[in-house]
Amino acid sequence: MSRRPSDRPTANRSDDDAGDPDARSEASAKKSAAAGHGSKPKRAPKKKPRRRATPIIGWTVLIGLMAMGYVAYWTFLGMTFESAIDDIIAQQRAEGIIITHGAADVQGFPLKVEAIVDNLSVSATPERGGWTWRTDQIVVSISPLQPRTTTFDLAPAPHRIALADGTTWTARAAEARVTVGVSGSGRPRDGSMALSDLTLKQDAGDGAALERLDLTYEHEQLWDPGPFDVTETVSLTLTGLRAEAGMSMPLGSEISEARLEAAVLGKISHDLPLERALTEWRDADGRLRLDQLSLTWPPMRLDAAGALGLDTALQPEGTLNARMAGFTKAINMLEDQRVLRGRDATMARVLLGGMARPDATGTPVLEIPLIVRDSALWAGPVPVARLPRLPWGPPPGSLGAEGIRPGFSVDADGNVIPGQ
Repeated sequence: MSRRPSDRPTANRSDDDAGDPDARSEASAKKSAAAGHGSKPKRAPKKKPRRRATPIIGWTVLIGLMAMGYVAYWTFLGMTFESAIDDIIAQQRAEGIIITHGAADVQGFPLKVEAIVDNLSVSATPERGGWTWRTDQIVVSISPLQPRTTTFDLAPAPHRIALADGTTWTARAAEARVTVGVSGSGRPRDGSMALSDLTLKQDAGDGAALERLDLTYEHEQLWDPGPFDVTETVSLTLTGLRAEAGMSMPLGSEISEARLEAAVLGKISHDLPLERALTEWRDADGRLRLDQLSLTWPPMRLDAAGALGLDTALQPEGTLNARMAGFTKAINMLEDQRVLRGRDATMARVLLGGMARPDATGTPVLEIPLIVRDSALWAGPVPVARLPRLPWGPPPGSLGAEGIRPGFSVDADGNVIPGQ
């Protein structure tokens, strides 16, 4: 006899499902949901921020040590700076330049080291020109970042200059700054000078004014330079030099502009006294090459280039190739100022006028050699002016037969022919 299927409720068949894993997981999830119904889920604990006190303290200590090191470095520079000033004074004294001064206050921390020097006096022995320069105050400074570059600020204190002939001058400037750079061995490396709004007055009342002057100098660090190697260069620009009432100038009362680009060929030793160094440079066939010499001195305009050396008296000599405009008016003014004698002026007008050629505008332009010889300036065969002696070399007439120089002549093409 067969059995009928059981009418047992589904819930009573849970034992049949005991072996099914999916069913067990579903049931467990339902129980968990029922048990947690009505209560909030637990939140995960927040992570505490890491403390950064240690790095901050480290940086603070490092900055403090750096500040202390900079203070020590600045103090060391200040002490070295004062010692260097004393060394320069001693060195210049050996060269015949006597330097004295009053109090020197060192200050400027932290950006610079500067010495404010009061009552400065610089005087040269008679052998070095016999001049004197005095001023109430100058400021000498260096940057801790560039300790080998020294700046001298000379403005605005008045400067009193006395020459050997008794003439005295007073100078003032809105800007007067000199910068000198040295190499690791202490030798000059470069330098510059800037002047603006300079006034120069003689005690007798004469004076002059200068709008601007810029001068730069560079020393080429060569191992063993020859006589044709460039060892030093000089660049100068001048604008607006005016003679005030009572002060006469050979041409007009104003030099509008002057430019100079020059190079020293051969080595001039900076370890020897000046005259000995110049003598050795001359004997080694040293030359000063003038790449550009331009002068606008109304009514004259001059452009020249060439080379100069030193004669037996250590005075300049050489020849420049020049191009001149306005020379006729210049000759007339030189005659009026009695720089040229009447017969010399007449000869200059005739000879130079015959050598001139008109340019594109029809203006007579003279191309002629300018000769510097025996402290005189010649334009071709015409003597133009006496030149002042430079403050070195033996006195005139002290060389005897050695100082006698042969004459020279200039041919029709403007070439200089030495005398026999």
